[in-house]
Amino acid sequence: MKLKLLRIENFKGIADLHIPIDGSLRVYGDNATGKSSLKDAFLWLLFDKDSQNRADFAIKPRAADGSERHNLVTLVEATLDGLTLRKEQSEKWTKKRGSADRVFEGNETAYFIDGVPVKRKDYLVKIGEIADEVTFRTLTDTSYFCETMHHTERRKMLAKMTGVDMGNVATLEQEKARVQASIRDMKKDMDALPVRIDEANKALPVEVKDRATVENDIAAETAELKAVNDRLAAVENGGAMVELKAKERALKEERAELIRLDKVADDKAADEKRRRVAEAQKVLDAAAEALTKARREHNEADEIVKGGEVKLKRLRTTYEDIAAQEFTGSTVCGACGQSLPADKIDALKAAWNTAHASEMSRAEAEGMAFRKTYDDAVEKVAGLKAALETATANMKQAQELLATAKSAPVVAACNPRIAELDADIRKAGCEILDAQNSSADMTKGIKEEAAAIEATIKALRQDIATIDAAEKTRERIKKLEAEQCGLSEKYAGLERELMRIEDEQRAVTSEVEAAVNSRFKSVRFALFRERINGGLEECCDPMIGGVPYGSANNGARINAGLEIIATIGAHLGLSLPVFIDNAESVTRVYSAPFQTIELIVSEKDKTLRIEEKH
Repeated sequence: MKLKLLRIENFKGIADLHIPIDGSLRVYGDNATGKSSLKDAFLWLLFDKDSQNRADFAIKPRAADGSERHNLVTLVEATLDGLTLRKEQSEKWTKKRGSADRVFEGNETAYFIDGVPVKRKDYLVKIGEIADEVTFRTLTDTSYFCETMHHTERRKMLAKMTGVDMGNVATLEQEKARVQASIRDMKKDMDALPVRIDEANKALPVEVKDRATVENDIAAETAELKAVNDRLAAVENGGAMVELKAKERALKEERAELIRLDKVADDKAADEKRRRVAEAQKVLDAAAEALTKARREHNEADEIVKGGEVKLKRLRTTYEDIAAQEFTGSTVCGACGQSLPADKIDALKAAWNTAHASEMSRAEAEGMAFRKTYDDAVEKVAGLKAALETATANMKQAQELLATAKSAPVVAACNPRIAELDADIRKAGCEILDAQNSSADMTKGIKEEAAAIEATIKALRQDIATIDAAEKTRERIKKLEAEQCGLSEKYAGLERELMRIEDEQRAVTSEVEAAVNSRFKSVRFALFRERINGGLEECCDPMIGGVPYGSANNGARINAGLEIIATIGAHLGLSLPVFIDNAESVTRVYSAPFQTIELIVSEKDKTLRIEEKH
C-alpha cells in the first residue's frame, strides 16, 4: 500500500501543503521547517498521536509569541492506494445571551472516508481493516519496534512471526528457580548445623559420674534416712506423750458433748416460748373476731330500737288523732237543700261510728303488734350489750396473755461441769508442753541428722539429672552430625541438577535465538541475557553487527529498523509507507521493497523541498 497524496493545512508549522506522490520521496529542509510534522500529521490522521506516541501534543499553528492561532481549520488528508482519509479539527465558538463576545468552548473533529463524512468509530474500523495500530506503527516507523515497543511485545511478535516456542526457556527458568530456592534453604540449614553442633558440645559437662555408682549411693542414703525418721517418730510419739494427748483429747470431747446438750436445751426452751406465743396469738385472733361480731350485732339491734321508738310515737299520735275525730257529715239533701229526716241522719251517724270504731281498732291492733316487736328488740339489745362487754373483756385478757408469752424470758442452759473441764484441759496442755520441752534437744539433733542426709540425696539426684542431660546432648550431637552428612549429599545433588538445567537452558536459548535470527540478514536479537547472579532472564535486545542497538550510530539504527519492517511486513504480506526521520545520517539507505519518505536535514533549504526518489 502506497501513499499517493498527502494534504496538510494549518497543522503545527505547516500552513498549506499539497503533495501528490508517485513513488518514494525525499523531503529536504532546515531544522524547524516541518519535516517531522509530515510524519506527525500522517500518524495524527490515523491514530490521534504523534511520532513520539503522544496523544496530547499540540497540532494548532502558533503565532510569533508562541500563542495558539484561532479561527483556523486543521486538515490532514491522505490517499492510500485509492482510499482517501481526511480529518478536520475546527474550533467551536458560541455567543452567550446578553454578551457581545464569543466564547471558545473546545475543538470539534470531523472524519471523512473518500470525501463522505463518517462517525469516528466507522473511521477507525476502516483503518483497522488495513492493520491495527501496533502493526501500522511498526511498519511505518523505523524506530517504533526497537525503541517504543516493550520488549515483551517484541518477543511476542517475533515468536508469532517465526513460529518459535519460547515457553521451554521459561519452563526451565521456573525449574531452575525452584532448585535455586531449595539450594538457598539447604545452605542456610547447612551453615547453621556446625554452630548447633558446637553449642551442643559446649553444653556437655566437663565431668560426668557413673550412673550405677550414683544410684547405689542414693539407695544407701535413702535407707539411712528412713532409720533416722523412725527414731524421730519414736521420740515424738513416746508413751507419756501419748497418754497426755489422749487425756487432753478425752477432756475436749466431753466438753464438746456438754456444750452440744446445752445447745439442745436452749433450742427446746426457745421452741416452747415460740409455741406459747403462737397459741396466745391464736386466742387473741379469735377474741378479736368475736368482739368485732358482737359490736356489729349490737349496733345493728340498737339502730332497730331507735327506729322503733320513732315508729311507736308516730302510731300513738295516729291513734289519738283517730280517737279525737267526730261526725262531720252533711245532714242536708244535696238535691233539694232541705234537712234530712232524723232516721236518715241517725243512719249516717251510725255508719260513721261503725267505721270510726273499725279504724280505731285497726290502729290499736297495729300499735300493739309493733309494741311487741319493739319490746323484743329492746330485750335483744340488752342481751347483745352483755355479750359485747364479755367479748371486750375476753379481748383484753387475750392481749395480756400474748404480752406475757412474748415477754417470758428464755434461760440459757449452762452446765457447771464445762468450767471444770476448761480448767482440766488447760492443765493437760501444760503437761504436754512440759513433755515436749524435755524431748526438744533430742528431737533437734535427729532432725539435723535427717536434713543432712536429705541434702546428700538431693545432690545425688542432681548428678543423675546431669547424667541424663549429657546422654541426651550426645544423642543430639549424633543426630546433627548425621543430618549434616545427609544435607551435604542432597546439596551436591541439587548443584548437579542446577548445572544440568543451566546447560539445557543455554542449548534451548541458542536454538530459539538461531531460529529467530535466521529470518534477518544483518539484525540479530538477543532473547535472553545472563543474570549477574546466574541464570537467564527474558529480553529482546536488537543487535547490529554485534553492537547493541542503543550503542549503534543513527544510520545503522535506521537501516536496522528498515530491515525489521521489511521482514515483518513480508511475513504479514503488508507494506505501508515508511517515514525515515534524520535520513541524512544514512550514507546508503537499506533497499526496501516498500515506499519510503526520507526526511533529510538540509541547512540551505529554509522551506521544504520535496523530490521523488528514483
